[in-house]
Amino acid sequence: MARNGMTRRRVLAGAALAPTVAACAPASGGAGDQAGGSAAAPATVQFYFGTAGAPEIQLYTTLKEGFERLNPTYTLELLPAENETEKALTMMAAGTPPDVYWNRVRASQVFIRRDALVDVLPLMKRDKLSQDDFWPSAVRAYTYKGGFFGLPTSASSNAVYFNKIHFQAVGVPLPTELEKQGRWTWDTLLETARRLTRTDSGKRVWGLKRPSGLTLTVQYMWQNGGTPFSDDRTQSLLTSAEVAAAEQWIADLSLKHQVSPPVGDPEDSDNGYRVNGTVAMEQSGRYAMPGIVQGTQAGTVDPGMVVAPKGPKKDTTRGDDLAASLLKTSKAVEAAWAFAKYWASEEGQLAVLKSNRSYTSRRSIARNPSVLKQVLNPWEDGEAYFAGLQRGEVFPVTPKFVPQVRDAFDAEERLAHAGSKTVRDAMQAAHTEIAPMLKEAF
Repeated sequence: MARNGMTRRRVLAGAALAPTVAACAPASGGAGDQAGGSAAAPATVQFYFGTAGAPEIQLYTTLKEGFERLNPTYTLELLPAENETEKALTMMAAGTPPDVYWNRVRASQVFIRRDALVDVLPLMKRDKLSQDDFWPSAVRAYTYKGGFFGLPTSASSNAVYFNKIHFQAVGVPLPTELEKQGRWTWDTLLETARRLTRTDSGKRVWGLKRPSGLTLTVQYMWQNGGTPFSDDRTQSLLTSAEVAAAEQWIADLSLKHQVSPPVGDPEDSDNGYRVNGTVAMEQSGRYAMPGIVQGTQAGTVDPGMVVAPKGPKKDTTRGDDLAASLLKTSKAVEAAWAFAKYWASEEGQLAVLKSNRSYTSRRSIARNPSVLKQVLNPWEDGEAYFAGLQRGEVFPVTPKFVPQVRDAFDAEERLAHAGSKTVRDAMQAAHTEIAPMLKEAF
């Protein structure tokens, strides 16, 4: 579809960040001012996004409808695809990149370091949008050499969800009680999981779903004083004592303490445990919500949530801040920016929250009860989400992180968690495979 250039303009006030939010004042002008002579030139915005399952398609269809309703001279073209990083690079190489890219921390540096994205700071300043209203991890993740290369649009919620039915059955204090007492730590998490693990009416009940995969277990490395890669992303630190000890603690959940489903068990990988209620606790994002809701409707789950526990050395949490990044090659930058702003607006954030896939990218909305009561389940705790996101760290994304580095680590970690290798041997093997990749360009 052909895309036309357009004159610079200010976007519609209704599509700007909500005026009720102190940190982000709305822009003025736009489609609503067209009768006054400031009409925007027609333009089509191509929006590329990954993880294109049914929930994502529905979310972005909703955003398309809202954006086009408020900006009638603009058209949003949805370009869903799996393997989003590789496909986006292919599109760039072919000279057919989109206007807006669905960016995420684990892929962000690939595009930022190639100088492919628009620095949105001048646009934010022009339209009086402040970085202060976005999670600190998102600001750090998309900042490079003084520029800011994506307007944050959603965030991984990061929490421990739990099934109160199991706690009540054995008389164990809820994690929320431990957290209020300042006793929500690795030690109390493990002790709680021990007490919850049992066989009940012939069915195995597991205390905790073992975390796995680098983008999740990195939190435990951080909380133990370690990190998988150096800050400049050129060195692997996977063989450090801090990383090995964190991975050993996780592996022991299954191998030593037997409070987590073992590797290969259906309860270790499937969504079914959320529905049938066989796991008492799980660290997850809001992508777990569909299964939890199904379990609630089936009567097998009585859900609750709490912020992630503190580690031996830090209380850092992991996250995955997403952003709308504008491609420098776009011939419709103003229209693309209007869409990014709509996505980050109160209306756009309501759509994100209603999708039950992510949490809001904006701190003010996360503290706005009138918004949250429209979208959160009765048992969800906005303050727990807020606390976890405020403590979020930025993953040090490396060259070839998706999929080569990630997959190499995850394969070795799985062997360690299964007991097929020692943690030390698995981390050494991962280090040996990954270290040369860190010397390559993004």
